[in-house]
Amino acid sequence: MMKFLLTFFGVLLCFSCKQAGGMEVEKNQVLVEKYSFSELESLLVPTGHKPKVVNFWATWCTPCLEELPYFLKLEEKGLADVVLVSLDIPSMLDSHVVPFIEKNKIKSQVVLLDDPYSNLWIPKINKNWSGAIPASLIIANDTNVFVSKPFPEYKPLAELVKNL
Repeated sequence: MMKFLLTFFGVLLCFSCKQAGGMEVEKNQVLVEKYSFSELESLLVPTGHKPKVVNFWATWCTPCLEELPYFLKLEEKGLADVVLVSLDIPSMLDSHVVPFIEKNKIKSQVVLLDDPYSNLWIPKINKNWSGAIPASLIIANDTNVFVSKPFPEYKPLAELVKNL
């Protein structure tokens, strides 16, 4: 009987330790907020002494994913504040966007734009933008530079930001 109790409590201890490790993941959940365009507009202004880079992307967009590391590197080096605006459909937030952010350990601010009136907000970003992604808005003081094509590598992005 004593062996049984020791075995039982030993197994119980193992399971409780495993469960405690799983709870750590819950504490580190990624926060991605849904924004309407009017909420997003508050992020489209310069802040502080660094340029702000707002990148429009989606998890299903291969060119977006290819250039994403360049934006992350830009922020890691302290050259700009980066805001990643996901254009995934809102129902994909928990199933695609959050897992992607977690898997890639993205620390930049990420928001999901949940505004169906793209015909109204796209021209507010840039009057010549078709809405195609990837696209980036670089904001520094009174200067806004809009880029409607993917960056082929880090250097052109970094140089553009440094020259503002």
